[in-house]
Amino acid sequence: MKKRLTLGLMMTTLMLGITGCNNEDTTVSNTNIIKESSNNIEESSNTIEEFNKEEIANNIEELGQQNTVKEEIIKEDLELISEETVELINEELDQTEEADLLHAELEPAEEADSLHAELEPAEEVNLLHAELEPAEEADSLHAELEPAEEADLLHAELDRTQEADSLQKESEDKKLDELAEEKMEEAKENKETTLKEVQEAVKTAMEMEWAAKEKNAIDPENKIVIIHTNDIHCAIDSSMGYAGVKAFEEEMNEIYGEEDVILIDAGDIIQGGAIGKLTQGQATIDIMNEIGYDICTIGNHEFAYGIPRLLELMEDLDAEKISCNFIDLKTEEPVFKAYTMMEHGDKKIAYIGVTTPETITKATSEYFKDDNGEYIYDLRQGSNGLELYSSVQDTVNEAKENGADYIILISHLGIGKESKPWRSTDLIENTTNIDLVIDAHSHSMIYGETVYNKINKPVILTQVGSEFDGMGKIIIDTKTNKMIAGIITEYEKKDSDIEKLIKEINDEFAEELDTVIATNEYHLAVTHPESKLRIIRNQETNLGNLIADGYRAALKSDVAIMNSGGIRSDIKPGEITYKDIVDVHPFNNEAISIEVTGQIILDALEMGAKYLPHEGGGFLQVSGLTYTVDTRIPSNVELSEEGQFVRVNGEYRVRDIKINGEPLNLKEKYSLASHNYMLLSFGDGMVMFKDAPILKENGMLDNEVLINYIVNHLNGKISEAYKNVNGEGRITILEEGDINNTTTSSNIYKNLEENTNKESENNLDSTKVIETIDIAEDKIEESKEIKDEIIEKTENQSDIEKSSVIIFESISFVFVSIIILPIPSNLVPACVKITGLFALLYTVSP
Repeated sequence: MKKRLTLGLMMTTLMLGITGCNNEDTTVSNTNIIKESSNNIEESSNTIEEFNKEEIANNIEELGQQNTVKEEIIKEDLELISEETVELINEELDQTEEADLLHAELEPAEEADSLHAELEPAEEVNLLHAELEPAEEADSLHAELEPAEEADLLHAELDRTQEADSLQKESEDKKLDELAEEKMEEAKENKETTLKEVQEAVKTAMEMEWAAKEKNAIDPENKIVIIHTNDIHCAIDSSMGYAGVKAFEEEMNEIYGEEDVILIDAGDIIQGGAIGKLTQGQATIDIMNEIGYDICTIGNHEFAYGIPRLLELMEDLDAEKISCNFIDLKTEEPVFKAYTMMEHGDKKIAYIGVTTPETITKATSEYFKDDNGEYIYDLRQGSNGLELYSSVQDTVNEAKENGADYIILISHLGIGKESKPWRSTDLIENTTNIDLVIDAHSHSMIYGETVYNKINKPVILTQVGSEFDGMGKIIIDTKTNKMIAGIITEYEKKDSDIEKLIKEINDEFAEELDTVIATNEYHLAVTHPESKLRIIRNQETNLGNLIADGYRAALKSDVAIMNSGGIRSDIKPGEITYKDIVDVHPFNNEAISIEVTGQIILDALEMGAKYLPHEGGGFLQVSGLTYTVDTRIPSNVELSEEGQFVRVNGEYRVRDIKINGEPLNLKEKYSLASHNYMLLSFGDGMVMFKDAPILKENGMLDNEVLINYIVNHLNGKISEAYKNVNGEGRITILEEGDINNTTTSSNIYKNLEENTNKESENNLDSTKVIETIDIAEDKIEESKEIKDEIIEKTENQSDIEKSSVIIFESISFVFVSIIILPIPSNLVPACVKITGLFALLYTVSP
């Protein structure tokens, strides 16, 4: 057994080396990579330099003792061996063994012809005795039938067997596809779970570090405390909620003194939930006033109800409103104060507000223009970030000149890739004299990280997720000038007065919000149900499909699109209420359809896929079409200074677009449904829709579209078509390591030669090897019963047949290795040389 396995491994490595490249140079790095991949399977370590040849031999010796891998590979790849491979096997077998093998592997007609010509009558009868039921019929044929008649009967039996084999093959293929899909779903879920575990580990470590720092700073003397929130999005009673914030502020007031405790919000407060929609943001303003917030900057969602409504709400808000880059172009002055200065004893802190320039595309760009289409407001979005950096630096310099001891930025910028060049990190790296940044917009949990500024000095950056994932606490020691920043994620105390106010607000709208719309058995996803990570902005989800289907049905269009950033909340299993729908769609966008060419559809999909595999609010969920995005191709989308689409200057990442099953025709015209934010206001930079003829305006709001689709088309119950959180395959996203440019099971398992050629072009690191082998080990466990059957059959074969099986297994190892462990060309010479080691082990093994 060891000899057979070792010969298989030897031939596998030799063939990989030969097919990979002709380069005979083997470098030390080649050998180290091979050692690292082997050692990491068992050890999962990075001790590449300590790995030696003796450990390789030991691993191979252990592998030789494990029949499991060999027998699994034989079972999985019998169907994948090419006709040329079968012919090689046939040449090694004598006529008798060939007949037996053909019965299992060849087409029924070929097997019958071979048996008719080659088998002796007695052997034919014995074969019939094994194949036909009952046993008495075989005995009778043995005594009575002539050889020709036996062959004819065998033909008839094999015809019936062929039909059964065909049905069995279809069933096996279906099971294989289902298994592959199941494994891919498991892999995706495992990936999400792993990310969650990493986040939890980081969270725990950061909280422990914060606790240690806070303990050292417990002496309230010479301390200033800043409490901060961001991206609440009308989640007024979520988690600790506003009642928890007020209770925590009161606790800090008792410890440090009310005059040295500051309460700040970094934006996105008035819009994002049902209460915001029903009150046009007023409810949140009332709560913040009751709590007593001191300072607030302006987020992009503050513009959701239009700039006139924003100005009304900010007039009602008692806190200082600051934003140094929200500019009235008529006066060239900030709409609100650029910064505010607060004094604590003999120390002055300047708080500077910054609003993301993405607002022009994240909100509605028309809000920033007059009736003639000319911009009347500006966010200093030009010159690839330079205008913003300059505006902030000028404000910093002014604050310094006015005696500020500390400069704290309250920025609604975020750290997401799609926000470049206006991220908080970009701003820090291009400015000076900022001490600390309280950030928002990307919904990130940032535990007081250090970012270095333009002159390489450290700046503290912090952010507290969204919807009360936590609240931030900053302590400034005015004696030592040290600052520490942390996040409180659990706080049980609640302020009774704020709880009462929130209850009154909820009760006022309870009857309307609690109205049941439909029933639902599934998690309709913005976030993954297990990991809780947001997934809708970089992949298809069932909720995205449901919403896009609603628009297409409402407007009877060829296709429909929905920007993922406009889908704000999960719908959980159970009764679906009006509140659930409004939480999903809080914007009051209006449904419309337009006429577009195939080229415009392609450009829109390309714009939406610009940031993949990272998140993008403009990523498009679709109905009536399918498409593929190859993220291995860099995005070639060119944007204007306002972040709007200009053109695609190079290869498209989006391909294989089909409209209702037919390939997209770039010149043909199609009806496309969505909402006014996308199609009329060109939200998310979608200016390719400009000047497109409007086909229908039915006046329905986004939430009404969804309600009508669920009630009228789905009869008030979410159908099984929306069961899978990852959708139904409308969008395929290709990433590094994908085989044959697709992730579907049919291509992974059926297109061997093409897959091998494609994969050999990719670099394969040790992590990928380990992940692949982990999958292989899972398959091994699932196939132990099959292995035992193969072992039993193999042990009954003759010596000659065993020799043939060795060849058969070796070729199987080659094919499966090409599939499972495709070796980069730079490692092939090392594979060829290590073949000698396998040959030596084959010689000396029993």
